[in-house]
Amino acid sequence: MKNYPDIKGVIFDFDGTLYKKVGIAFNLVKEYLPDTFNILRERAIRRRFKGCDYPNPEEYLNAFFNDLGKKCSWTPEKTREWYFTRYMPRYAIMLKKHYRSRKGAKEILQFLDSPDSPLKAAIYSDYPLLKDRMEAIGLSCPQRIRLYSSHTFGAQKPAARPLLQIAEDLNLKPHEILVIGDNRKADGQGAKNAGMRYFHIIGSKVWGKAAAMLLS
Repeated sequence: MKNYPDIKGVIFDFDGTLYKKVGIAFNLVKEYLPDTFNILRERAIRRRFKGCDYPNPEEYLNAFFNDLGKKCSWTPEKTREWYFTRYMPRYAIMLKKHYRSRKGAKEILQFLDSPDSPLKAAIYSDYPLLKDRMEAIGLSCPQRIRLYSSHTFGAQKPAARPLLQIAEDLNLKPHEILVIGDNRKADGQGAKNAGMRYFHIIGSKVWGKAAAMLLS
């Protein structure tokens, strides 16, 4: 971390950062074809909620499932049930079939999860069931690395509040944190909004540089 001497913590994005998510939409649909249109609707509604920040998680979920339910011609209750008991578990199953963590990701997380790590760390994902999805791509669930999703906060990237809350949880100041992600408009803008540094992953070569940097 000699290029970032003031950095004391790292926040990783998950999808696209700790594994390459090429073909993710296709594989989600392929996992259960009858849900094709509902999956596409969910992804469209998620894009509409980009940057939203609700007072609490329940208000966010109510708004999200109300809008998605209208698109699916379902009640918000049925939409929520579909999302958490069918869609997201199938997401994890799909990951296990088609994806593995990036080279070195397991070693990096083990290093950062150790009591001797010089850096504090967190993982912040757009989707819930993060532990299940980590295990699906071959990553062990950490003991010291904090895990978060948009549902934790009731906000979506690039809203600054979630990142600021993570900084507070890590007992660090925003300028002491490096955000590592694969989406400039979500992860990068979110880091900028929160006053944090950002490292952009655009391929395996750049990921290799990030891995070497974190393990140095």
